[in-house]
Amino acid sequence: MPRPSLYDTDYYAWTQAQAATLRELAESRSNMPLDLWHLAEEVEDLGRNELRTISSFYQQIVTHLLKIQFAAIRTPVRHWQREIMNFRLQLAEDLTPSLERKLLETLPMRYGLARNRAIDGLECDQPDIADTLPLELPYTLDQVMGRGIWKGWLPAEPADFNRSG
Repeated sequence: MPRPSLYDTDYYAWTQAQAATLRELAESRSNMPLDLWHLAEEVEDLGRNELRTISSFYQQIVTHLLKIQFAAIRTPVRHWQREIMNFRLQLAEDLTPSLERKLLETLPMRYGLARNRAIDGLECDQPDIADTLPLELPYTLDQVMGRGIWKGWLPAEPADFNRSG
């Protein structure tokens, strides 16, 4: 049975390696009638699209985690929880080791974007929500992804809203 290629195991890493190889080939001044520079750009863009996709899933999960943990209105909590489960499944399906490394490099920026989305979604009901949400990322990547010991993890709802009745 053939060994899986990088293309099969880590598509993002494959796109980056192929783009670099195409650029090396272009530098060697090959007589091939290929537009190697533009091919390299296009292949590299395929990888960037993958990174944008997983970044978007990550940001959406964090936005919903913040809403669950800090929203005064409780009606949409079940919806947010279902969305998190779906985004986690999609993120787990697309995340490769090299994409995870790239995502980890940008977590503070990604958190800032997710925090802003949560503020936008909650400030109508909670005008001071920006003062309530943490400025620093309060979750680990494993918590966000719900993996390992954090499988299925969701933040606790505020104590004021956990009571029934």
